[in-house]
Amino acid sequence: MPLNTLSDSRQLELVNADHPAPADPGPLVNVADAAPTMFNGIRLNPVALTAVVDMFAAAARENAGPFVVTSGFRTAERQAELWESATDRSLVKPPGHSEHQIGFAIDIQAQGLHQNFLAASPHGQWLAENAPRFGLILRYPEGKEHLTGVAFEPWHFRYVGQPHASEITARGIVLEEYLDWLRATGSYIAEVNGVHYFVSYQTTVADEIWVPASGDFRVSNTNRGTYIVTAW
Repeated sequence: MPLNTLSDSRQLELVNADHPAPADPGPLVNVADAAPTMFNGIRLNPVALTAVVDMFAAAARENAGPFVVTSGFRTAERQAELWESATDRSLVKPPGHSEHQIGFAIDIQAQGLHQNFLAASPHGQWLAENAPRFGLILRYPEGKEHLTGVAFEPWHFRYVGQPHASEITARGIVLEEYLDWLRATGSYIAEVNGVHYFVSYQTTVADEIWVPASGDFRVSNTNRGTYIVTAW
């Protein structure tokens, strides 16, 4: 199907040192309209915000948290300010190369707990273990710094949706590795919460990609010139 007839969810868009963030972040909504935040004016992609709201509600039911969103989308200007003022640049990316310049990256903190203590706390452990249930991944885990280029950040989560969040977490890999694995594999089938998924890595041919003739599906660019089709 022609690419110009398809909606791009952008949920698997890779942003790192080698793949700059697109100038247009896509749709954004105010987090404070639906979830607690530490600062005013934080914005996220609507789909990512829905996942955060659902996760915070589950945390309350399961006696974790309470949690707040401390950061979401950042403009290039704001990212430049953080980069210039950073004392530890392993925890911040230069402007144009930060996931915070798209609407799917979320920093989360447990209320009353300094972020430096999050990883070792029951709250941080709950987040890391349960985020995949809601389509979120711990984006910069410990031991993967050589791949992500970012130091361990137990507060930084990324919305990728299902079944990708479950697959990435189950394999103990990061988004960079997942996209490489999927490119090599071509496709796979997964079941998450009773939903059967078919995931396919697509390269364009004459500005067209394969999509299923029937059923529900979504398309995401990888920011590497390829696309991932997720059907269910």
